[in-house]
Amino acid sequence: MIKVDNIKVPLDYNSDLLKSLIEKKIKDKVIDFKIYKKSVDARFDVCFNMSFLANVKNELKHKNLIYTPKKALVVPKSSDKKVVIVGSGPAGLFSALILIEAGLKPIIIERGKDIIGREKDIFNLLNNKVLNEDSNFVYGLGGAGTYSDGKLTTNINSEYNSFVFETFVKFGADKDILYEGMPHIGTDVLKKVVKTMADYINKFGKIYFEHKLVDIDNKKIICDNNGKEVTFDTDYLILAIGHSPKETFLMLNKKGLFMEQKPFSMGVRIEHKQELINKIQYKDAYKNKNLPAATYKMAVHLANRDVYTFCMCPGGMVVPSMDKNNTLVVNGMSYKSRDLENSNAALLVNVNTSDYNSNNPLAGFNFRDKYESLSFNKDYKANIARLEDFLENRETTNIGEVKPSYPLGYNFKKLDLCLPDFVCKALREAIPLFDKKMKGFNDPDAILTAIESRSSCPVRITRDESLKTNIEWIYAAGEGSGYAGGITTSAIDGIKIALKIVELK
Repeated sequence: MIKVDNIKVPLDYNSDLLKSLIEKKIKDKVIDFKIYKKSVDARFDVCFNMSFLANVKNELKHKNLIYTPKKALVVPKSSDKKVVIVGSGPAGLFSALILIEAGLKPIIIERGKDIIGREKDIFNLLNNKVLNEDSNFVYGLGGAGTYSDGKLTTNINSEYNSFVFETFVKFGADKDILYEGMPHIGTDVLKKVVKTMADYINKFGKIYFEHKLVDIDNKKIICDNNGKEVTFDTDYLILAIGHSPKETFLMLNKKGLFMEQKPFSMGVRIEHKQELINKIQYKDAYKNKNLPAATYKMAVHLANRDVYTFCMCPGGMVVPSMDKNNTLVVNGMSYKSRDLENSNAALLVNVNTSDYNSNNPLAGFNFRDKYESLSFNKDYKANIARLEDFLENRETTNIGEVKPSYPLGYNFKKLDLCLPDFVCKALREAIPLFDKKMKGFNDPDAILTAIESRSSCPVRITRDESLKTNIEWIYAAGEGSGYAGGITTSAIDGIKIALKIVELK
């Protein structure tokens, strides 16, 4: 089998055309083939750029193209180790899968509920304005990423990347994530995938939902299960707690777990009509049904701040992602089809540790809390502004062509009242610069929704080269540890830590 890269493919193609394009490039007969990578090339005439794996008539003729499959992940066997994992996001789930492969029986404790229970609580929030602080868009099976489109893009080139993607496919994700240039599972599909993962884990280990970590005492893990204290004995603890649970970080800090301040980011979600983004990115080809919903990723470096887009959700919606009453946080979400009217993305400004004005390792949480509280409105209505009004520093009085997708209603509000001054100043400076990179981005009717403040964790749990924390039996993984961001990197971090534990003698 050979690997053939960088073939330009028309938007309207079929299997016969692909075969002929491969044969034309390698000047050999193709017996069979499959797509290895696929991305959109919109630099000139919009087309696909594809790579293929192909069986050919004269393989030895193409020695420089012969494909060597990556080695499968081999997990050594282990025994007699008790491992408790806190959190059922990607770091927690993938660490459990590795431990099971090693022959262990891991326990996951999750403060939130399974998918069915979580869906009921989300329905209650969206329809009755009632927030369950332990079961919502942030907490529950799959973690916060379950309700954020399931984007798998990553900048790291890890030996475990393919294992993560293949595992998602094994548990129900579409096979296109194995070759798409911008892979995503979609929230609707990801909910089913993590449920199937949980069912598998429960065959060998156990997931305890509605168990909130409240204390650790030597190698005892103490949880609150709806007012009832539950204790688990363990040899090793993996903290895969995500970016949100301030009270858990407070407890761990008091117990002597070393942690340090970390920068994070804060800003808004920006919404455009999906059709506009497609036109900007795909030009005259934007109506072609074979093209995916268009995405973008941009950054500008100002004198004192960086401003960048993050977690772009084409054909998606803005959703409430707070975990505390009397606060407001928003995030973006898309389904697999990405076919809703608007596209949205986080528009973020970096917050430096010097902005905290405190040496407390948890000062970033206090900084975050302040603005999430300032953002709160009755019935969890969001704060919105038309882009033109925001840039002119005036209050919005009516919306234009872009209708806010946030489901709980909205208030017109000057966003300076719920964001730090430096964030608003940086956004006003950066947005016209984004428009130079992507003409049309500065649409006067684009909607800004505040606030987006959970793109990462404002604290890092320190760990050594062996991935251990200063407490010998405790490991920290994923986004909450401060060493990962997003589904793929968090899953990989969980894999690495599980392998470290398996290899311990």
